[in-house]
Amino acid sequence: MILLYRILDAKLLSIRKRSCSSARLFLLSLAVFVVAVLVGGLLGPVIALPAYDLLLKPAIGGVNVMAEAMGGSGAAVAASIFIKNITAVLITIALARRTRGISVAILLLLNGLIIGSILNLLRMNGYAVKWLAAGIMTHGVFELTGLFLAGALGLKLVLLPAEQMTQYKKGLRLVITAVLIPIFLVAAYVEAFITPAVLK
Repeated sequence: MILLYRILDAKLLSIRKRSCSSARLFLLSLAVFVVAVLVGGLLGPVIALPAYDLLLKPAIGGVNVMAEAMGGSGAAVAASIFIKNITAVLITIALARRTRGISVAILLLLNGLIIGSILNLLRMNGYAVKWLAAGIMTHGVFELTGLFLAGALGLKLVLLPAEQMTQYKKGLRLVITAVLIPIFLVAAYVEAFITPAVLK
């Protein structure tokens, strides 16, 4: 691990000398996710069931338990989804600089691999691609936008020189409060109330 960090530090030092705009980092996050979706699709028969059992099923179970504890209503489901998603991205951002961006890579790669593999497995079992896409993109438009934004914010933390960190963290708090949290609130509401109707 120490050797890995030294290699990453050397790479980051050269990258920090060049300007990395937030827009480029957003697109980079999108690209990493898309590649992961494609790889997940190709490996679907191999990794879909382990991914579901080890990652997706516990996450869904956690949301259900939390929702039941809050009364089991649609609003409780939405609140549980929001808490799960916003916690994951905030932890990712918080750990981004300390892990040299590895936390961001894990967030994007895992989400992409899970989505790609399970979508392909469902397609192979007779589910219509349009139906699957409609179900995911109903709330995914918001959730994935938030995911890529979180990726960009985390990567920016990794790439900024130390002397710019204080100023950036002030802006980061504003972006999280005014943009990231509202995006995930909307995504959670849509996933709880609208996505189920689309998938019927």
